[in-house]
Amino acid sequence: MNKIKTLAAVLTLLLLTVTSFAQKNLNMQFVIQPGNSFISGQWRNLAAYNAPPFKRGITPALDAGITTGFKFKGKAGKKVVYDDMYESGFYLADKIGISTGLFYSFCGENYKKMQQQEIAWQRNLRLQYLKVPLRVEFIKGKKEENQLIYTLGFYAAYLTWYKETNTVTSKDEQSSAVTKGTSTVVTYTATGIPPASAYYNLQSKPYNPFDYGALLGVGMQKKLNSDWQLQLMVMGQKGFADIKNKNAQYSNGSNSELYFPANVNNTISHTNSFIEVMVGMKKTFQYTPKPKEERKRWRIFRLKL
Repeated sequence: MNKIKTLAAVLTLLLLTVTSFAQKNLNMQFVIQPGNSFISGQWRNLAAYNAPPFKRGITPALDAGITTGFKFKGKAGKKVVYDDMYESGFYLADKIGISTGLFYSFCGENYKKMQQQEIAWQRNLRLQYLKVPLRVEFIKGKKEENQLIYTLGFYAAYLTWYKETNTVTSKDEQSSAVTKGTSTVVTYTATGIPPASAYYNLQSKPYNPFDYGALLGVGMQKKLNSDWQLQLMVMGQKGFADIKNKNAQYSNGSNSELYFPANVNNTISHTNSFIEVMVGMKKTFQYTPKPKEERKRWRIFRLKL
């Protein structure tokens, strides 16, 4: 709970910082990002003899949330960012934007079934995060009706939920181990006998609570009216932190054992990665400053009070 409060405090500070600088062109955006996620790093099936690593399957991913930010506008005939190296007149952007927000993220990895003679192995991992991105946007295009936009930044995330499922199936029996929360439940079924289950308590969670990484995107934004814009972008995200807690343990009777045994899988770093399509509806709040004479009169009035 303290970690969630810390993350919320950091987000509030970021939002206040962005808003305090946003004297003009403050915007708020509602975003949905469907796509595919995968976990980098091979995962070997050590229970199968001389087996290759699991192959990745299609794993639907989704980021959904809200962002707030602002733009720096260049004056007439001027650009914010220049490329003067060769004096070619090429420029990187007409405007620069900075944004942050709060997302809820669904990701993981669905590994393809591995078959060896009459035995099949299946492994699936689902993760959910509360994610805070910080992005810099470069907007190119004189006409606001259609503009090119590319962005880069980083994100920090907190793990809120996970579920790992490992299944072994043969001709007459099946064993399934499901890990989530603070326990692992192993269920065994076989032909001709009643199902049996075993419970193991986790002394620490097998997946690290925090993740962080970089993000990159390119796309376009189209002006719908004076206040609303539609953004369509292809986004890529790459995590830098190993999602595994290599020191996680579970209770096996009176003994404690490592959740991830000391083998090749524990020496490989496994990180989150995403390829998504971002669809965003951006609302811009225009700020019109008061004339200097009116501001001066207001300051005199306040002094008299």
